[in-house]
Amino acid sequence: VMVPFIMNFLIAMSITKRIKRNESAKAWFAAHSKLFIFLVIITGGCYPSVQLCSSNAFGSTMFSSGLTRHELREMAQVLILFNVVLENLPQIVCQIAYAAIIGDMTTAIIFATVASAISVLSAMISHCVHRRLADAEIIGYYLVLQCERVKLTQMNGMDSLEDGDHGSVSQSQITKAERLSIERNRGRRRTLSKKMAEIFGVAPSFVNIGSSQMTSRGLIMFMTHSVFASDLDLLQQKEIGRTGGVSPKAFIENLYLVVSKQMNVLFRRHFELSSDFSVSCHFALSMRERIMSEHTVTPMRVRIMSERVISNSDIDVVQEQ
Repeated sequence: VMVPFIMNFLIAMSITKRIKRNESAKAWFAAHSKLFIFLVIITGGCYPSVQLCSSNAFGSTMFSSGLTRHELREMAQVLILFNVVLENLPQIVCQIAYAAIIGDMTTAIIFATVASAISVLSAMISHCVHRRLADAEIIGYYLVLQCERVKLTQMNGMDSLEDGDHGSVSQSQITKAERLSIERNRGRRRTLSKKMAEIFGVAPSFVNIGSSQMTSRGLIMFMTHSVFASDLDLLQQKEIGRTGGVSPKAFIENLYLVVSKQMNVLFRRHFELSSDFSVSCHFALSMRERIMSEHTVTPMRVRIMSERVISNSDIDVVQEQ
């Protein structure tokens, strides 16, 4: 009993090393390490504690580590088999040995042995099923929901702008009402992922939303997406038509390029926001991209950004009609 308990405790202490790309989840476990260790001690298992901390129960940040189902599934393959080898199989051996010593298979021994055998069988079946899905590559990326309102400041008049002077374009921060709207709906991750899967035309389990981080201009969400080899082959033949292979990242980029308008409408409706907001896909976010709110631009850049906001509003009006 003590060996699997100690090993689960040691794994819990190094849980952040098992999380690969999800930086927000790493930060969550670092900030809530005492809670996580306490749950491991109470439950006696690391994986059940990870599941509870990632359940998003009651919409509370205390139970919202930001790990996606894909990440939990990858972690489960190691932790569950680990418990099977160190806990369930030794229990079966001890139960059979005890029955042999006393010379009788009591009702308690039968029930305990059957329960342990079912646990081992369930873990092995789950492992085999997920191994058959190994041809799917899990791609992690970020969706950035941000406000596109622009404010033109430090202008000396149109004449001076046309002569080459620069103006400053400040992309507005979200209002208090917009922040409350995002906060109110950010916990509805499963609903949003199902609607995204409908747009992509895939099963809901292929698209997972993990952690989300509020910014002064909107929201940053971490996503995982299952991409199969057959999807890449189909894109190569029908969309790109080239002889070279298609990378999973190229598949995701092409996918969001095709459904960008639908994504904007979906996110605006889900978070109850106006057409001032848009969604973009990123495979990595630098610190500058996370916090940048002001840009010094030329008058041509000012006109382009203004036209972009206007065109987005026109698109929304057409789609709503």
